[in-house]
Amino acid sequence: MGMVADRRPGITVLLVEDSLDTREILVTLLEMNGLRVVGAATAAEALAAGQEHGTIHLLLTDINLPDGSGGEVAAALQRIHPAMRSLFLSGDEPPPLVPGQAFLRKPIGIASVLREIDDLLRP
Repeated sequence: MGMVADRRPGITVLLVEDSLDTREILVTLLEMNGLRVVGAATAAEALAAGQEHGTIHLLLTDINLPDGSGGEVAAALQRIHPAMRSLFLSGDEPPPLVPGQAFLRKPIGIASVLREIDDLLRP
């Protein structure tokens, strides 16, 4: 883990997942891999968190949220954090992606998520 964690110093991920169990597991796994994680259960919570935090490097979001879509959250937060990258997770079809965005189909392993995060954040 040492080498992996060293590649991600000071990276803040905003994780939006309405399932509490899934969110808690993902927060733990991401933090174990050297990422700072802010969790949110809904689009509204995600937007509030995005406005409160200085820098969000990566949005990791489900596409279907109880009160909106991950794509809408990404578009809104992109205006506040222009350099932010977005990684969408879903069992459904991906939204139209723009540069700096990627999509993984659920169910997904943490190794695939971390690999995609590293690819997105590579300068």
